[in-house]
Amino acid sequence: MESKAVGFDPLHKAYGFGLHITPFIYRWKLFAFYSLLPTLFTVFVYFLPSTVYFLQSTIMELFGIDNLPMNKTSRLPQLHADPATSFALIALITGTMALGFAPIIVRLSEVGPIATAFWRMAFALPPLAILMSWETHLPPDSGLPPSFPPDSGGMKVGWQDYRWLVLAGLFFAGDLTSWHVALHLTTVANSTILANCASLFVTLGAWWFFKQHITLTFILGLAVAFIGAIMLVGAKFSFNSQSWQGDALSVVTAICYASYFLCIKKSRDKFSTFVTMTWVSAVTSLALIPVVLLFGETFFAVTLIGWALLIALAFLTQIGGQTFVAYALAHLPAPFSAVTMLLESVMATLFAWLILSEALTGWQALGGFIVLCGILLARRGSQI
Repeated sequence: MESKAVGFDPLHKAYGFGLHITPFIYRWKLFAFYSLLPTLFTVFVYFLPSTVYFLQSTIMELFGIDNLPMNKTSRLPQLHADPATSFALIALITGTMALGFAPIIVRLSEVGPIATAFWRMAFALPPLAILMSWETHLPPDSGLPPSFPPDSGGMKVGWQDYRWLVLAGLFFAGDLTSWHVALHLTTVANSTILANCASLFVTLGAWWFFKQHITLTFILGLAVAFIGAIMLVGAKFSFNSQSWQGDALSVVTAICYASYFLCIKKSRDKFSTFVTMTWVSAVTSLALIPVVLLFGETFFAVTLIGWALLIALAFLTQIGGQTFVAYALAHLPAPFSAVTMLLESVMATLFAWLILSEALTGWQALGGFIVLCGILLARRGSQI
């Protein structure tokens, strides 16, 4: 299957506002501004409990007060008692936002969608292997955040543990194959929202297979975030003869990605971040080769910009996005991490507006805000 060409003209629209500024620069100023807003909002709210506790402790120390009548605030330190958890939250948010670039770059790629997925793995593999080697030689007192799972010290690794890495790679290959094809059969918003049904499957899988306790508050947060994600699509979400194949593939993507997510969570009980991602990238790239040959896609980019896009995809979404998420999964519950990744829908919709000129309405902006509120509610239900 040949990839669908997607043109991008940064001068597609003229922006006036009485400013002597080129449309291209103005568009990317908007891009930088609106990309920064959700980051600042999310990080601020995530660390608000720690900030309040710090201020409370400072006041108590300065004025010699043994206790403050702030019952609610006194419980806040429990949310960020572990520095590794705080860093994992930052890694999860950063990785999720980086993954928002993936559907845009796939649409702009000069090669086929599955070939794009292969090059994403192939270009990411050498740097990940180097980082894996570097990681094993780090001294214990390096001061860097721990990549290894917090309870992995002294645990023996057997051959059966590697099956989770292999399964993760195979499921990820299925996820990338179905999703990358779906992006060329439906809209970015449709493919992203249906693929993010994975958060539902991850929650069910964690409860069923890992016996993880799911609170009512978390379920409410999941529902709120998912409603917001649906609002991001709005009236554009519809099943018809032109896009139903892509929508169906997006649901398959959700199932594969949920399986991948749970396998990564299980792998992180024994393996470090870079060992996990190096294995996953290697297995996924090998699994994608016969799929690319079967579909007969365009395999090589024809311009330097085409190759640059593939390299950017590898660094932004695989080395940056998925690796940051894999790090976070050793320190955060899988259901909460999956709900937080609904932020990818927000970023993908925003990037599609800025780069592909897809429409963005006030209703969708409200949906993005509701997604953030749902994530924060799910966080409270997860007690982290």
